[in-house]
Amino acid sequence: MNTIHNPESVHPPVGSYSHAIEVPPNARWLFVAGQVALSPEGGFPETFAEQCEQAWTNLYRVLESAGMSREDLVKLTIFLTREDDLPTFREVRDRVLGSVRPATTLVFIRALARPEWRVEIEGMAAKA
Repeated sequence: MNTIHNPESVHPPVGSYSHAIEVPPNARWLFVAGQVALSPEGGFPETFAEQCEQAWTNLYRVLESAGMSREDLVKLTIFLTREDDLPTFREVRDRVLGSVRPATTLVFIRALARPEWRVEIEGMAAKA
């Protein structure tokens, strides 16, 4: 089982994440490339909220293919191209992650690989 570390000697997390996750020895690791909002058929959602939903769905499907779930996530890196998308992203993230709080970094960038992409979610998971 992974252990969350939010020491009192550091400020509380500013959002739905943990400062650190400790992974036990001999855990199985999965490194997930950035997931964007493409469906298996290559379709692309119209709204930003739908883009977030599809990117999370893709991340969860990759985890499931390795016998893992959101509870095994230990690190996320989120890339957004528009600061004004943050409230919508947070709303979707909080709903799909539930009580899971992986260590997370959020970065605003100028662009992703395609101009219509506005969110990319990269993950690391570990399961004992």
